[in-house]
Amino acid sequence: MSYSYIQPNLVGLPGFEPGSRASEAQKIDLNSQITPNLKAFREFCLVDLQLAESTTERHVNRIERFLVGDPREYTKQDLRAFLMEIKKTMSASTYKNRLASFKRYFGDYLGMEHLVDSFKYPSKSFSPISVPSMRAR
Repeated sequence: MSYSYIQPNLVGLPGFEPGSRASEAQKIDLNSQITPNLKAFREFCLVDLQLAESTTERHVNRIERFLVGDPREYTKQDLRAFLMEIKKTMSASTYKNRLASFKRYFGDYLGMEHLVDSFKYPSKSFSPISVPSMRAR
């Protein structure tokens, strides 16, 4: 099954402004809103992987926004197409976060490592720290 990804226009929606964080009123109760599969993934992250609640919520949220249909029908090409759009339109850190969620969900949780094992995290660019010299005055 092949899926194409269309980048939603989320700018202007509460909680989706650049650099914004959801307020307490905007946060949703993940247990009441997610599918049984994502609820099980959430529990897997919390218990098996011992991830923090906030990290778990971010993984579940990213996967929930991506998934359409049966996750076992996704191909490496489906994930590649999505990640290509992220790479073109968003920052390297956003790409890294999406990939981390994919690796947790498809690799760790579903045991479909073959879908995500070839994807690499973007490398950080090296920025040397400039330290002033201590010259004798």
